[in-house]
Amino acid sequence: MDDQVGTVLCGHKIKGSEEAYLDRKDLDSLRNEHAKVDWKREKTVTVTEVSKLREELEQLRAKQKEFEQLLSKVAEEEQKPVSRE
Repeated sequence: MDDQVGTVLCGHKIKGSEEAYLDRKDLDSLRNEHAKVDWKREKTVTVTEVSKLREELEQLRAKQKEFEQLLSKVAEEEQKPVSRE
């Protein structure tokens, strides 16, 4: 469901100029869309999905570590004085 639709159907107001883009005339369509939403807080996740997410998280952490090391090297290089010949 579009965020704006959900916001309106929950009784909240849309910020600023976004209000102009919302079609309020088709309320039945909005209600039908609202009825399709899965409101459960808990969703079932398979063991395979959890394993994939853990693997992805580890890969992202490894990449983050690499980027931090590169950033550190760049910062060290910037600290060195420039020699002019």
